[in-house]
Amino acid sequence: MRKQIKRIISFIFIAIMLFFISSELINDYRSKQDIEENFATTEGEIIDYYIVGTDSPYLKYQYMVDGKSYKKSTSVFSAFMGCEKSKECLGRKFVVYYSKVNPLNSKIDLKQEIK
Repeated sequence: MRKQIKRIISFIFIAIMLFFISSELINDYRSKQDIEENFATTEGEIIDYYIVGTDSPYLKYQYMVDGKSYKKSTSVFSAFMGCEKSKECLGRKFVVYYSKVNPLNSKIDLKQEIK
């Protein structure tokens, strides 16, 4: 009986995890598709850099569209090693792609720095 309960709980846990992962993937896909279909660019500035967990770097950037400010966080793969301590990446500006229909859908291009 105990083994059955453990299996059921394990199954429920796995099902919930798969639901959240697939929901996130679907949202990312829709956001990218929206940006591609309603493409526009603006300037974005890095306003924060931090580590989540033991070693997952994230940055927060800010950008303006039609006089309104937007902020978004995104994971980065060690793009700015050590920035969480030195903060040297803060204030750097990059091209941001966003959707004209929904400016909350955006992606910062860390390969296109604005000097």
